[in-house]
Amino acid sequence: LQLIGYGARHLCQGASGLDGEALDRFQKDYRARAISRDDPKTYIYPGVAETLRWARAQGIYLGIYTNKPQAWCTKLADKFFGAGMFDTILGSTEEGLLKPDPEGIWRMCRGWGIDAESAVMIGDQTVDFETAERAGSQHVCVSWGFRARGVLEAAGARVIVDDFEA
Repeated sequence: LQLIGYGARHLCQGASGLDGEALDRFQKDYRARAISRDDPKTYIYPGVAETLRWARAQGIYLGIYTNKPQAWCTKLADKFFGAGMFDTILGSTEEGLLKPDPEGIWRMCRGWGIDAESAVMIGDQTVDFETAERAGSQHVCVSWGFRARGVLEAAGARVIVDDFEA
């Protein structure tokens, strides 16, 4: 499970043991398959859609910064939330921008005309709050996603939410 969260190349290399051109081919195939999948097991957690709609109604900028492939993330965001829910979606591309690189947060903030200190990164991985800290942003970790509360606490997360009602 430590392979997940740091991008497709990290995952593919750790899972396959490949390097060089063989890893490049493996990763390209992985990305193509991920993007074309129907994802019947992918779902959103209860309360997420309602919370996003509330934030949108308040005029809060919404963005996704993920290490998942850009096209796949956009496809899923549109499927579950409708096109236009998010002001910016930054996923992994050939450019190689990956969390915990803070550049993704900085790019979004520049585009929105706000300071990184005003942004809040919400995520379920240690890499999410690492990214926020590197960017000089605030963070909120959720304990119901990929990493449990104990893992997030042990890694240094300071703000952890256990449910949307909290």
